[in-house]
Amino acid sequence: MSNGTRSRTSWTMASIACLLGLQRALDPNPPSRTSQLVLALLALTGAAVYSTLATSTNDSFVGAAMLFSLWLVLGTPEAGARRWLLAGLVAGAMAGLKLTASFYCVALAFAALSADGLRANATRLGSLAAGGVAALATRHREFAVRTALGATRGRLL
Repeated sequence: MSNGTRSRTSWTMASIACLLGLQRALDPNPPSRTSQLVLALLALTGAAVYSTLATSTNDSFVGAAMLFSLWLVLGTPEAGARRWLLAGLVAGAMAGLKLTASFYCVALAFAALSADGLRANATRLGSLAAGGVAALATRHREFAVRTALGATRGRLL
C-alpha cells in the first residue's frame, strides 16, 4: 500500500469516526449497531466516492476536518465560544489549504444561526469568524506579503 493510499484511508476513517460521533451526539436514542453500519456504508459508497477512486483530488482530509469542526460545535449540548473559535480555526485552515473548502465554511456559519436570540447568534458567529479569519490569514500570510511587496515595486509576484 502506497503512502498516498494509506493517508487517504486514514483521513476517510477519521471522517467516519466524526460522522458516527455526530450521530451519537444528535440522536436522542443511542444508535444501534445496524444504524451505525448503514451510516458508515452510505458514507463509504456515496456518489463522490466512486468518482474519486484512484484519483489525486485529496478531498478526504477536507471532509475529515469539516466533519470535525461540525462535531466540535454540535457534539455537545451547549457549545461555548471557545468551541466555535476552534471550529473556525479548523475550517479556516482547511479553506486556506484548499479553497474549495470555503463553501463548507459558509455552511458552518449557517449552523451557527439558531433561535437562541441575536446575542447568542452574534457570539457564535463572531467566534467562528475570528477563528476562520485567523487561520486563513496565517495560511496566506506569505502570499499576501509577497503580493504587497511586489505591488509596491510596480509588479506582482
